[in-house]
Amino acid sequence: MRLFNNMHAVEGRNFDITWHGIYFAVGFFILLTTYWHFLYLAGIHDSFTNSINSLLIALGFIAGSKSIKIACSWRALLENPRKLIFKNGSSFYGGVAGLLLASWFITRRAETLPPFAAFDAVFMSLPLFQVFLRLGCASYGCCHGGPYAGPGSIRPTEPASPAFRSFKGEPMHPTQLSSIVKNLVILMCMLAIFLTFPYEGVPTVTWLLLYPSVRFLVDLTRSREEKTHVRGFRRSQIVSIALFAIGIALAANLSFQLYEFSGAELLAPGVNTADVTHILIVALLFFPFFGISVRKSNRSDSG
Repeated sequence: MRLFNNMHAVEGRNFDITWHGIYFAVGFFILLTTYWHFLYLAGIHDSFTNSINSLLIALGFIAGSKSIKIACSWRALLENPRKLIFKNGSSFYGGVAGLLLASWFITRRAETLPPFAAFDAVFMSLPLFQVFLRLGCASYGCCHGGPYAGPGSIRPTEPASPAFRSFKGEPMHPTQLSSIVKNLVILMCMLAIFLTFPYEGVPTVTWLLLYPSVRFLVDLTRSREEKTHVRGFRRSQIVSIALFAIGIALAANLSFQLYEFSGAELLAPGVNTADVTHILIVALLFFPFFGISVRKSNRSDSG
């Protein structure tokens, strides 16, 4: 299976199933499984792990990611609201904000849960989740790099992909691959640090220091077609700087408390069959929105 230039897993008569949607569903399943596993170990009661709360986590990510995208593209919203809301991408940082808000909301009454565990669970779940998001981006041709003809460059060949529409087959940076490697390295670093220091707030601070700093560098290879913000920097780079500063502030001011479970327990299976079932159902609920593309010849684009 090709990583790049491979939009469709199945091509039907009236609709296509995209690898982007498949990767998204798998990523959501992994995120929710990791999230609940961490909270189990941290002391959350079984009554909190249900389909409704998992759905709230998923909706938090989608609502946050779309809200920030719309806020940053309000002119496009006025021109073509349907395209912006249902088609034109999302903001990962907005999704993270939505996840944190949803996690706080569903755990705010969990008396047995350490205060920072709701955030630690989110940040520990993010790296592997984003690996699958970027696999989807690579197959679909979105979130692509800028022009680059050096070693490791790739050429978009799918005529329907955003990358092809931008560069018409010219070589470009393999930015999605860089993002995949970036998140795998961050995951290994977070696990190694938490195995050594299983304290409250450590996953949060580690992610806030590692992810934004590496994301800032990867964004230098991204396409410059999108509007920049301050002195040529992308909006995401400005957010990365702010998040890194927050990470430093938290590291300097948090009074880290030892978790009652060891870091090694995080690597052991810990989610039962019933939980896996409802997590899988929630992940599949969103698949039609991201994984099924109706052929334009069979629908109207008006409205």
